[in-house]
Amino acid sequence: MQNPFVYGEIVPGEAFVDREVELDRLIGDLAAGQKVFLISPRRYGKSSLIRQALAALGRRGAATVDVTVSSYRS
Repeated sequence: MQNPFVYGEIVPGEAFVDREVELDRLIGDLAAGQKVFLISPRRYGKSSLIRQALAALGRRGAATVDVTVSSYRS
């Protein structure tokens, strides 16, 4: 049996589960133009949550941009 969980990468939509409350709140805050800070330990799914929120906003017609800045020093 293959492990159904995805680790160590951005989780694709079909594997993204059990974060409905957090996702709805993030979508609402971003849609309202709120500044949002996500703080949690590494590997807790922050990037996956953000990607899902941006995809949902894109489906609503919002223009979104995903920029990874962790590789840059300044």
